[in-house]
Amino acid sequence: TPEGATGKAGQMVVTDLDPAGPVGHVGYAEPAAGYMPFVEDRTRPHWPPRAAMELYAARKFGYPAGSPEAKSAGYLIARKISRVGTPAQHVVEKVANENRVAAQKLMARAAIGVFRSIGAGK
Repeated sequence: TPEGATGKAGQMVVTDLDPAGPVGHVGYAEPAAGYMPFVEDRTRPHWPPRAAMELYAARKFGYPAGSPEAKSAGYLIARKISRVGTPAQHVVEKVANENRVAAQKLMARAAIGVFRSIGAGK
């Protein structure tokens, strides 16, 4: 996932392949990630929060947080976003596609287990 200003986006998308579990695969964005739909799809031009852009610039370019360099770079990044928006990242879609076959196999095994447990399919 893209790191973003806070690095939280990477914690919001989870892949869990657990053969012992009933479903086996989960790819989701937690509700706390209200911005994940925008990371997934894209944004139209807008002015992002200045503090977030300064933090992003500091992390991206190695500037000390709060330094004049981070503030200037953050402003320039925000100005570009104000003109073109941000591109779609398709994070959840990529996770789902990469694990689709394994998830389908696990779900089929789980369904067979359910049918056997209720006596169907004998």
